Amino acid sequence: MTHSADEPPVSGVSWLDVRDAVYLAACQDAAAPYRGWSPPRTGRRSPGSRRTQRVNGTGTASPVPEPERPDPTPTDAEQNGTAPGGSGTGHNGAAPDGRGTEVVERAFRLPGGDPTGNTDGGDGPPHRPAEPGAHEPLEPEPVHAVSLPRGGLALARALRPLRLRRPEPDAWELDEEATADRIAADGLWLPVCRQPEERRLGLVLLIDGSPSMELWTGTIRQLRGVLEQTAAFRHITVTSVDVAAAGSVVRRHRRRAPAVGSGPDDVVLVVTDGFAQAWRNGNAAAFLSSAARTSPTAVLSLMPQEVWEFTLPTAMRAELDTVAAAAPNRLLRVLGTSGPGMGLGTRAAAHAEQAVPVPVLEMSPGALGRWARLVAASGRRHEAAVLLTSPRGDLGVLRQEALPWSEIPATRARDTVRNFMAKASPTAVALARRLAAAPLNLPVMRLIQRSLPGAEAWNLAEIVLFGLLHRTDQHVDAEDDRQVSYDFDEGVREELLGLGSRAETMSVLRQVAAHLGPRLATTIAGGERLVEWRLNAADPPVTARTRPFVRPLHSALSALAGPYLARAGRLRRLLSEPENPSTPVGVTQGDVSTTVGEHSPPPVSSEQESASPHEAPGGSVSTASQPVPTVARTDAPPRLWGNVPQRNRNFTGREELLEQLNRRLTEGTTAVLPEALHGMGGVGKSQIAIEHVYRRSRDYRLIWWIPAEQTNLIVQSLIELGEQMNLRAGADRSAVPAVLEALRVGEPYSNWLLVFDNAENPHEVRQFFPNDGPGRVLVTSRNAQWSSLANSLEVDVFAREESVALIKRRSPEIPDDAADRLADSLGDLPLAVEQAAVWLAETGMPVHQYLDLFETKYAELLQVDPPADYDLPVAAAWNVSLDRLREDHPAALQLLQVCAFFAPEPIDWDFFSAVRGVAAPEALRSALDDPIKLARAVREIGRYALARIDHRKSTIQVHRLVQRVLIEQMNGHERAEMRHCAHEILAHSDPRNPQRSTMWPRYSALLPHVRASGMVECQEGWVRELVLNEARFLLARSDYESALEAAEEAAGRWRSLLGDDHEHVLSIDQVRAEALRWLGRYAEAYEVQSELVERCRRVLGESHEATQRALSVLAIVLRARGDFYRARELDQQAYETTLREQGPDDPGTLQAAHNYGVSLRLAGDLQQALRLDEDTYQRRVEVIGDDHLLTLFTLHQLYIDLQELGRFQAALEGQEVLRERAVQMLGDEHSLTVWVTRELSVTRRKVGDHLGALELSSKVLEVLRRTQGEKSLDTARAALNHATDLRQTGDLAGAAALGRQTMMHTRELLGAEHPHTYATATNLAVTLRLLGQIEESRALDEEAVSGLSRVLSERHPRTILARTNLASDHFALGEVRQAHDIDEELLRQSVEARGEEHPSTLAIRLNLSYDLKGLGRTVEAKEQYERALASFRRVLGADHQATRDAANGIRANCDIDALSI
Repeated sequence: MTHSADEPPVSGVSWLDVRDAVYLAACQDAAAPYRGWSPPRTGRRSPGSRRTQRVNGTGTASPVPEPERPDPTPTDAEQNGTAPGGSGTGHNGAAPDGRGTEVVERAFRLPGGDPTGNTDGGDGPPHRPAEPGAHEPLEPEPVHAVSLPRGGLALARALRPLRLRRPEPDAWELDEEATADRIAADGLWLPVCRQPEERRLGLVLLIDGSPSMELWTGTIRQLRGVLEQTAAFRHITVTSVDVAAAGSVVRRHRRRAPAVGSGPDDVVLVVTDGFAQAWRNGNAAAFLSSAARTSPTAVLSLMPQEVWEFTLPTAMRAELDTVAAAAPNRLLRVLGTSGPGMGLGTRAAAHAEQAVPVPVLEMSPGALGRWARLVAASGRRHEAAVLLTSPRGDLGVLRQEALPWSEIPATRARDTVRNFMAKASPTAVALARRLAAAPLNLPVMRLIQRSLPGAEAWNLAEIVLFGLLHRTDQHVDAEDDRQVSYDFDEGVREELLGLGSRAETMSVLRQVAAHLGPRLATTIAGGERLVEWRLNAADPPVTARTRPFVRPLHSALSALAGPYLARAGRLRRLLSEPENPSTPVGVTQGDVSTTVGEHSPPPVSSEQESASPHEAPGGSVSTASQPVPTVARTDAPPRLWGNVPQRNRNFTGREELLEQLNRRLTEGTTAVLPEALHGMGGVGKSQIAIEHVYRRSRDYRLIWWIPAEQTNLIVQSLIELGEQMNLRAGADRSAVPAVLEALRVGEPYSNWLLVFDNAENPHEVRQFFPNDGPGRVLVTSRNAQWSSLANSLEVDVFAREESVALIKRRSPEIPDDAADRLADSLGDLPLAVEQAAVWLAETGMPVHQYLDLFETKYAELLQVDPPADYDLPVAAAWNVSLDRLREDHPAALQLLQVCAFFAPEPIDWDFFSAVRGVAAPEALRSALDDPIKLARAVREIGRYALARIDHRKSTIQVHRLVQRVLIEQMNGHERAEMRHCAHEILAHSDPRNPQRSTMWPRYSALLPHVRASGMVECQEGWVRELVLNEARFLLARSDYESALEAAEEAAGRWRSLLGDDHEHVLSIDQVRAEALRWLGRYAEAYEVQSELVERCRRVLGESHEATQRALSVLAIVLRARGDFYRARELDQQAYETTLREQGPDDPGTLQAAHNYGVSLRLAGDLQQALRLDEDTYQRRVEVIGDDHLLTLFTLHQLYIDLQELGRFQAALEGQEVLRERAVQMLGDEHSLTVWVTRELSVTRRKVGDHLGALELSSKVLEVLRRTQGEKSLDTARAALNHATDLRQTGDLAGAAALGRQTMMHTRELLGAEHPHTYATATNLAVTLRLLGQIEESRALDEEAVSGLSRVLSERHPRTILARTNLASDHFALGEVRQAHDIDEELLRQSVEARGEEHPSTLAIRLNLSYDLKGLGRTVEAKEQYERALASFRRVLGADHQATRDAANGIRANCDIDALSI
C-alpha cells in the first residue's frame, strides 16, 4: 500500500516529519566537528524553554522525558526530618537530572573468614557460612519507629556540597538552543551536540558487622533513606564488613584489605557504634587506612561525642587541607592536631609519614556538613575529628594493644551498677531502671526507650556498651518479641529496681503487658499471664521457655512490695518448682471498664473511702488502668485527674468541716466566688482539701490541683492543664486565657474542680480563676483576707478527741490517758500530732520517755525567740527525730538541712541525682556522689515523716515549719554552708538553654527554689548564671512583668556587690532592657540600652559578642522609635563584626544576620534583605535544625521579603505551610503562630482572597485583644490589617471606625513621627476617600507624605505608596494636573526601585493612564492603560480583584503594611 505525500501515515505523523527525521539522522556524523560550538549572540532563551534530547546509539535524536519534579509540598517524613528507608529510589531520591540513585546491597566477606551479619541486622537467624568472596543480598527488616538526631531533612541538606557533577562519558545530547542559534547565524541545518552532565560521586556505605549493631537497625535504615534523598550519588552500595578481620589482614600481611567495591569517584562511609574492640586495638585503623588510600573515607559514629572516650578514645581534633574535590584521604594534609593523639609514641612518630587521617563524624548536620565541604574541596582549612591511621594500626595510640573501655567485670551486682552509673548519662541510668522491670528483646527495649522523654537510641546502646546488658543466646532472634534475647547479670536487675521509683516500675509493667500480652497469647497457652502484673491475675505457666519472662515479673513485683509481695511469693515458688505446664484455674477476673480513658476511683467504705484512683493499695503506684466496675460508654471526654497529692491514709476527724465544705461546693451556683480554707500553717488545710477531693472525686469530670504560692507555679500548672485538655493553646503564658475560657464555657469539661493550694496572695491568685462556669474553685491559705473575698471556712487545731484518735490509729497500744497527755503537750496541732504519732509508731518508744525528751528540748527552745502560736511545740516534736538522724544518719540530716533553704514546694529528685563535687559536708557529699547512699538518706527522712516523699513524681517536699526549725538549729557557719550547697545543687540543674521551649518546665520547677534560697545574693558566678537564665526564661515565655521584676532585683543586688562593669551586671541589664521593650516602655528601654552599649564597649571591647548583642537590641529599640536607618547601621555593624570574629555559622552571627535582615527590610533594601534571609535560614537549618524556633522566625521573615517584592504566590504557599507547622508545634496562641497568621492574612489579601484574609485577621485581632490588651503594638498592627480587610470586603464604616482607633493607639504607643503611625494615617485616608470624605483624606495623606519623607526619604517604598494615594486625592478633587505630575514622577521612581512588574508599579501606571485621559491625552492614556492591564493579567491573573477593577476603570489604591520591627 502506498500513500500520497499529503496523506498522513496511520500513526498520525506526517511524511514531512519522517523526512525531517531521516535528514537529521543523516547529518548526525557531519555535526561532530560542531559539538559544543556556539555562535556569538546577544541573548539567550530562558533555560526553562529548552527541550533536551539524548542522542541514542544510532546517532538519531530521541526525546528525553522531562525529569519528574518533586511535589512542592513536603511529605510527612520530610517534615519530621526523616526519610523513608529501604532500597530503591523513590520520589525524594531523584536527582536534579531526573535519574534516581541506584542502591545495591551486598554482604562483604573476607577470604576464609566468617560471614558478616545482615547489613541492617534485620529479622531472622544469622547468615549461613558462604564460600569466600560470595555475596548474599541483605534481608529486609521491619521498620522501627526511630528518628535520626537533629532530623533527617537537616542531615540531607548538610550533604548538599557532595552534589558534584561531571560530563557523562560516551554520551551526547542535542543542544537544541545552540542548534537553533546556528541555523539563525549561518543558515546551516545541522545539529549541535554536547556531553550531558551526571552526578560524579558514588557512595559505598560500609556497615560494621559487630554484633552490637543489631541495636541500630532502624537508624541505619533511615540513614540510607537520607543518603538517597540527598540526590548526591550516582549509586549507593550498602555492604556489611567485619572490620576486625579486615584490619587484621592489613596489619598481618601489610597489604590492602579485600576490595569493598569502591571505584573511581566513590566515597566510603563506615557506619559503626564503636563497640567492637577493633576500634581500640588498631585493627579498625589499619582497615581504614587501606580504604582511605584510594577513596575519600570517613567514619560515621552512631554514638555521640559524649561517649567517644569509651568507643573511639584515639579520635583527636585536626585541621585539614585538601588538594582537590573527592581526593583520597592520603592526599589530605594535617595542619595541626589537638586532643588524645597529640603525644605520639616514639614508634608511632617513626611512621608518622604513613599517617592517613580519617574523619570521624557525629550524626549531626554540622559534622556531616563539614565533611561534605572537605570532600567537595569547598574552602582550604577544615576542622574535623580524625583517626590517624596507618597499615600498622592507630598512630594515636601509644601502644598498639587493646584499650579497654570498661574495668574488669565487678564481682557484685552493686559494684556493676555503681560502675555503670559512674560512666553512663542520666538518661541511660533512668532507662536502665525502667528496663529492669521487663523481659528484654529489641522491640520491648525500643518500646520502653520511646516512652522515656528525651531518651534516644544511643542511650539504649550505652547500657550495652557499659556491660549492664548482655545477649542471652546469639542464636535467638533479638527482633522476635516472643523470646527473651537480652538480660542483666545476676542481681543487677534487683539493684536497678531498688533505685527506681514504684511509679516507673508500674508504668513499665503496664506497657509490657499491653504490648507482649496479646503476642504471647498467640504462641503459648496462657501466654498473656507471663506479663500480667495485676494482683488477681492467674499464675503463669512456668516452663523452660517461659522462665525468662516470669523472672523479671517476679523481680518487679517484689520491688513494688506492699500488696504485690503475695503474688511475688507465688511466682518465686513457681520458679523454684519443677516445670508445670498446667494452667491454674479458679482465679477471679476483674471487671473491665468500657469507658475509654475514664479513671474513676473504686467504691468506698463507710468508715473511709478507698484508695485514690491513682494509687495502688498500700503504696503510691498509679493504678489508673486497673479494672473498674463496668459502665456504659459515653461520648464524654475521659476524666482528668492532675497533680493531686497522695491521700493521707491516716486522715482522722474533721468530719464536720468536710461536711460543711461539701455542702457549700454542692449548693453553690457559681465559680466566681470560691470556697476557701484558711488558718495557720500546719493545721491541715491542704489535708482536708485532699480528703474532700478523694471522697468526692466521682462528682467531677476534671480535678486539677494547682500549687498557688507563686504565680509562676500557677501559670505552669494551667499550661499543663491546657495540654491535658488538648486545647493546643501553646507552651507560654499566653495559653492561660485559653484554658480559663475553656473552663468558663464548659468545653470539653462541664463539671470541674480547681484547687489552689497555699494561695497566700489573694489579689495575685484571683486573676487565674475562671470567670464563672460549670465548676468549682477551692482555695487553701494562711491568709485571713480570703474571708472577705470568698466563702471562707476557718480551719483550727484538732479537737482533743481527734488528736487522740490519730495517735491511737498509728499506735493502738498507747493508753488513752497517755495519748491525751501527748496531745496536750503538742497543743493539738495536727502536723505536730502526726509527726509525734509517726515517731512513736516507728520507734516503739514509750510515751513517757518521748514526753521526757520533749520537755528537755522544750526547755532549750525557750532560750531562743520562738515562732508564734503553735510553732514551738512543733519544733520540739521534730527535734527528737532530728536528733536521731544526727546520731544515726548524718547524711540524711544534712540533706534535710539543705532542703530547708529550698521553697516549701516539691523538689524534683533530679536536682540531686546529677550533682557531683559540690561544696558540702563530708557525709552529704558522699551521698550526693553515690545514688545508693542518697536513696538511703531519703528513705530515712521519709521514715520519720520529716518530709513528704512522692515516689510517683520523684519529688521531696519539706514543710515550711520543718524548714524553720532546721534553720533555727544551725549556727551561722552551718547556715551559710548549707545555703551555698543548695545554691550549687540548683546551679547544677540549670539546663543552660532558656530559649528552648522544651526546657521551660525545668526552669519553671527551679524558679521558686531560686527565689526562696536567695540565690541572687550568692557570690559564685555559676550560681548567678542560673539567676540570669531564669530571667531569660521568663522573657522567652512572654512573662515580661515577672522577667522585669527578677532582672531589676538581681541588677540592684549585683550592682552594689560587683559594680556596674561586671559581666553579670551587664547581662542582667540586657534582660531589663529587653523586658522594658516588650512591655512597650520604649523610652526607658532606649535609656537603659544606650547606656549598656557604652558600658559593653568600654569593658568588653567592640568585638565582644555581648557588645554586638547589645548593639542589635539597641537597633530594635531604635526601630521601635522609628529610626530605621540608624538601626540599619547598628545592625550592619553588629553583623559584620560577629561574622568576622565568630564565623558565618556561629549562633550569634546568625542572630545578628536575622536582625540585620529586619532592618534592611524596614529601610527599603528588599533584595538585600531577601538574600541575607535566605542564607541565614539555610545556615540555621544546618546549625540548629529546621524545627528550632529561631529557624522558623527567619523563615517567616523570608516569606515577608517575598511578599514585599511582589512575589505573592510564593509567599502565600510558604506562609500557609509555616502556619500549619507553628500551630502543630507551638499552639494557636504562641507569638510566632499569631505573627505568621497575621502576615498570612496580608498575603491572602494580596493574592485576592479577601474573605480568607478577613477570616484570619479577625481571629488574630481577637486573640491579641484577649492576651495583650487593646493597646499593644501587636494588637495595633493586627487592627490595621483587619481594618484594610473590612474595607476590601465592603464594610467601609467599620473600616473607618477601626482605622481611627488604630491610628490613635499607634500614636500613643510609638509617637506621632513613627513610620507605622503614618501608615495608619494613609490607610485610613483610602477608606475616607471611598466614603466621600476627600478633604480629610487629602489632609491625612499630605501629613503622611510629609512625615515619611522626613523620617525615611522621598524614595522609600513607604513614601512612594503614600504619595500614590495623595495623587488619587487630587484626582478625586478634580486636580488632575497635580495628580498627573505626582504619578509621572512616582512611576519613574517605582520602576527604578521595584521594577516594571511589581504590583505597586502597575497600580501607579494604571492611575497615570486615568490622569492622562483626564488631561485629554487619550492616545498616551490608552497606551499606558493597555500596558498596565496586560501586566495585571500576567502578574496577578485575570481573576484577581485588582485586575477586574482595572478592567472596569477603577483607580488603584495602595495600602501600607506595618512590618514587624
